[in-house]
Amino acid sequence: MKSLLVLFICFMLLASCSVSISDSKNEIEEENAVDEERYDGVISNWYVDWGDDSCDIADFSIDEDLAIEIGNAIIKSAFGNNAITETRYIVREVIEKDCFVVTRLPKADIAGGDYSVAIKKNGEILKIWWGE
Repeated sequence: MKSLLVLFICFMLLASCSVSISDSKNEIEEENAVDEERYDGVISNWYVDWGDDSCDIADFSIDEDLAIEIGNAIIKSAFGNNAITETRYIVREVIEKDCFVVTRLPKADIAGGDYSVAIKKNGEILKIWWGE
């Protein structure tokens, strides 16, 4: 009888873990789901005639507003939506490196939990790092 009770308890624990893992997997899938109504897919080997309405990347310079948008997109892609919704941001211009550093900080005053991206003014991503 004792062994039957132990077996039953083990079975119940295993079943509850399975449900918990399944729920977590569903939440992750929902978070990472692509808006299929707006996404047409990737077109490979596409020919583009840039024409006269384009500018050379050398003539293009990123300002702090665009740096925020790029930094947020990278942080969200790398660390998930909570890295954006649960944080506040600051932007630092590093003149000697010709770049901006976008940092997302926790809304609460706690150590760690920050995410940073260094973006050169020509659009190059220099570095991504985070604190604990």
